Amino acid sequence: MSKRVSLLAAALVSLPSLALGADAKTDAKTTPAPAASSAAAAPTGKQIIDVKPASPVDEASMPEIVAKVNGVDIKKADLQNAVETVKAQMQMVGQAIPEDRKDEMYRGLLDDLIATELLAQEASTRKIAVADKDVDDFIATFKAKFPTEEVFQRAIKEQGITEAQLKSDVRKQLSIKKLLDKEVMSKVAVDDAAVQKFYKENPDKFQEPEQVHAEHVLIGVDKNADDKTRAEKKKLADQVLKDAKGGKDFGGLAKQYSDDPGSKDKGGDLGFFPKGEMVPAFEDAAFKLKPGEISDIVETPYGFHIIKVLEKKPAHVVPLEDEKQDITDFLKDKKAGDLAKTFVDTLRKKAKVQVFI
Repeated sequence: MSKRVSLLAAALVSLPSLALGADAKTDAKTTPAPAASSAAAAPTGKQIIDVKPASPVDEASMPEIVAKVNGVDIKKADLQNAVETVKAQMQMVGQAIPEDRKDEMYRGLLDDLIATELLAQEASTRKIAVADKDVDDFIATFKAKFPTEEVFQRAIKEQGITEAQLKSDVRKQLSIKKLLDKEVMSKVAVDDAAVQKFYKENPDKFQEPEQVHAEHVLIGVDKNADDKTRAEKKKLADQVLKDAKGGKDFGGLAKQYSDDPGSKDKGGDLGFFPKGEMVPAFEDAAFKLKPGEISDIVETPYGFHIIKVLEKKPAHVVPLEDEKQDITDFLKDKKAGDLAKTFVDTLRKKAKVQVFI
């Protein structure tokens, strides 16, 4: 599935995500990589009937209908689309799903699809209406993510749906969102006492390590460079170092000579960074310098560096005031997730759910 097509699926799936049993974030400052929202195997309980015993999911022999919710089919294609969406999201952040967690992912995503169908049916039972304008606005916002109308039309065609079907799906998801707003979000509140309690009980989450703010000039050397080329590069680095220590503008030298594309146009500015983010030789040199000092030549696998330290920040605890909003958002997300899961569980107990994988 292309990234554009997975974006289409993700846009729809994201609307009711609170209700899909997702685990709450464990760190108020960190968002986990996209993954299946439930680690459980095929759900069990009195409300589940005709359920096959949980066994490893075999993609090749998966039935065309993987589950039914009150007689409504959840198709293999729906599950496969959800799987491809997760894979694409993880690829965007340079991650992949481990082989030993594929089964967990399939069953977790199937739980999500079952939850979504339960919510859609409940919204329909309650006759929750969605205005045409809300649907049109959502579609317009989504279309804006594509460079042209033609690219958008090609994307939904690749997904195997028409624009009319897309609008129907959006209407369904927006009705779920309205249901959740009433049953979940309206009941979510976090007061200052809860924020202060979380901050006090989780001091490790608010520790900032020592950081240094540095600029550098990189005279790049290819790892396969011959001795002559390496010597020429070293000679240039020596001259840049001499100019820097002689008082020439360091940022200007970086713009003129540096081979680091990420910092060259910013005068070599790397911003603040803690230990563990740079290669060891570079890091060791940077953290030994005092503000205003310039290093000697530092050699790394990338070439020859001249480093200038601008500022240093000692390790410290981030004040509550700086973290208050993040903590509040985290606690709201957690509470909303818990309430949504309880609500979906209530719907499921009244439903006839059949799982076939």
